[in-house]
Amino acid sequence: MNRRERGYLIAVIALVVILVVKSFVLDPVKLEDPSEIKFATWVENKVENEFDGFIYENNIFVHRLVSVKTKTEDEDVLYVGRVRRYLFGILPMSEQYIKEKTTAFE
Repeated sequence: MNRRERGYLIAVIALVVILVVKSFVLDPVKLEDPSEIKFATWVENKVENEFDGFIYENNIFVHRLVSVKTKTEDEDVLYVGRVRRYLFGILPMSEQYIKEKTTAFE
C-alpha cells in the first residue's frame, strides 16, 4: 500500500467516524417543552404505524425525529416535525415533514 492509498483510507475512515457522530449525536432532537414532547411521541407513533415491515422491523431503515418547530397560524399552534430516514441507522436517505395542529395529538 503506497502513501496515497494510505491517505485515502485514513480519509474514508475519518469521514465514516464523522458521519456516525453526526447521525447519533447531532441529529436527534432534544426537547424540553412538554407540548413538543407530546408532539414528538405522537410523530413517533405515527411513523411506526405507517412504516412497518421487514425492512423496518430489522432496523435496515431507521426513522428519527430531527427537529420540531412551532408556528402560529390564525390563532392556532401548528407543529412541524422533520423525520429523517437512515440506512442502518447511519446513512441519511430521505426526509419527511409532518405538520399537525395541537388538537390532533393532545
